[in-house]
Amino acid sequence: MCGKQLKLNWSREIEARLLRMTDRESEPGHWLFYGYQNEDGYGQFRVAGTLHYAHRVSYAIYKGAIPRGKEIGHASACPFENCINPECLSLVTSYQNRKEMWQRRHGKRYGGKAGALAL
Repeated sequence: MCGKQLKLNWSREIEARLLRMTDRESEPGHWLFYGYQNEDGYGQFRVAGTLHYAHRVSYAIYKGAIPRGKEIGHASACPFENCINPECLSLVTSYQNRKEMWQRRHGKRYGGKAGALAL
């Protein structure tokens, strides 16, 4: 799924189906996808029989096509893997995406820039 070019034949039906599985109220500034999620917490959404990451579908609907070789990263301030708010998403390289993902996950656990967990 990552690295593949994603162009959607956007339709209001796809958008409506995606939003029916999304909570845009409980976490201000975040759209939390509650459809199927993989073991890492990323939402997955079926379009025309093909399973895609929900945040990639959201990006393609609201911001446009995802070029081949690019990935969609979550902003460092967004702690939710299942967030599909286009404002929390950006085009990044694979290296940038892995680095930000590691910092987000480990920074929280070990008190890095992403913040420490209160235990």
